[in-house]
Amino acid sequence: MNATRIPLTAQRGYSLIELMVALAVGSITIAALYAGYAVFEGYSTKLSALAATDRSAVQVLDVLTRDLRVAGYKDFSSSYGPIGPSSGGGVLAVDFSGAIGGIPPGNCGCIAGPGQYCRLTTVYDLSSTQRIGVSYYTGTRTVATRATRCSLWQRRDQWQGGAWSRGPAEVVADWVDNISFVAGDPQGIGRTYAGLPQMVTISLQISAPAITSTKGAAISRAHTTAVRIRNVSLVQ
Repeated sequence: MNATRIPLTAQRGYSLIELMVALAVGSITIAALYAGYAVFEGYSTKLSALAATDRSAVQVLDVLTRDLRVAGYKDFSSSYGPIGPSSGGGVLAVDFSGAIGGIPPGNCGCIAGPGQYCRLTTVYDLSSTQRIGVSYYTGTRTVATRATRCSLWQRRDQWQGGAWSRGPAEVVADWVDNISFVAGDPQGIGRTYAGLPQMVTISLQISAPAITSTKGAAISRAHTTAVRIRNVSLVQ
């Protein structure tokens, strides 16, 4: 049998012009897909950064709120002196000066205006034999030889032998752009906590580490909350 012969005209491939056109169309399509992916990735990164700042802010505000709400609590069986204004012979339930326990100097990450403070210490009894002062302050730290932005530190000191015994300090949050405390609604004269604030407003601005938006700006979010100090508010 004779093999079927295919005409030479039917065996012709693509011409150079056709290949160039196909290559150009393919390149344009790939470039468009890549540009769309880059935009999508940028927005996804921005949303992830915002979520990260919100999680950090919620954690910080929750820790601060918990300590502020119990500030001034005195265990009935405690042999220590009163918790209240210094004029009454007791240690302050809420202090912004850094005197209780001795907060390290420096206030990076704090932009304090009139009536605002960069440091906070709350004092209360954990038990009849444990009186602590929990201090919050900002300071820089270095991780793996790379300096981070300002961090919020927490230190738990304990009252022992008539003086404060310093406890270990730990970082509550990194990348703190600003944190300040505003004292409000002072307790009236003649009260147990005369002059001490019954409410503290916390302003916190925190960034996402090493993440930028689609425009190249750092991701930062501001949070504000007001906390009523129960013991100061309820005690007459």
